[in-house]
Amino acid sequence: MKITTIFAVLIACIISAYATPSNATAVVLGTHGEGSSGGFAAIATEVDFGFGYVLGGVYPIELISWTVSPEDVGDTFHIYDETDPDFDFMASMLTNGANDEIAFFTLGSAHGWNDYLLAGGDIDFYGYTITSISLTVDFLSLTSPGRNPNGDGIWTDFNYDVTYKVWGVPEPSTLFPLALGGLVLLRKRRA
Repeated sequence: MKITTIFAVLIACIISAYATPSNATAVVLGTHGEGSSGGFAAIATEVDFGFGYVLGGVYPIELISWTVSPEDVGDTFHIYDETDPDFDFMASMLTNGANDEIAFFTLGSAHGWNDYLLAGGDIDFYGYTITSISLTVDFLSLTSPGRNPNGDGIWTDFNYDVTYKVWGVPEPSTLFPLALGGLVLLRKRRA
């Protein structure tokens, strides 16, 4: 009977190790697209887009940012826990089971979005491990001096479309290894 028990525990460990997020394929858990056009009083060849949260429902705090240029159209940029020190905090905000207000930052201004909307109607991504957050530059045009409404040549017209995505995997389940251990114990009691 000892060999059966050892074998069952070994199989449970192998299954549990294989079911970890590091071996799972990340999928898109949520997406948010936005676009706009306008202008600002500066000469720019690149612009910033960011992702963060709204502190106390009032103060937007940018945690993750990307600087992109028109040459980046069609490219997708991922941020991981290994590449950004604020990634883990942002991922925890998206998986804490609470309806937090997240913020998207565009050209220096922020606007809020409840994470349940990003999560497709769920409260948030509770039960998932966030593996990355990405920005895809679908379209970006910067023209300087643009319309030049100030008449001083210091102006940039912009037009953009970007897509934010949250990538992740389900948290590993311990149900199967526990059930397998329970079966081994039942079998041992019968013997």
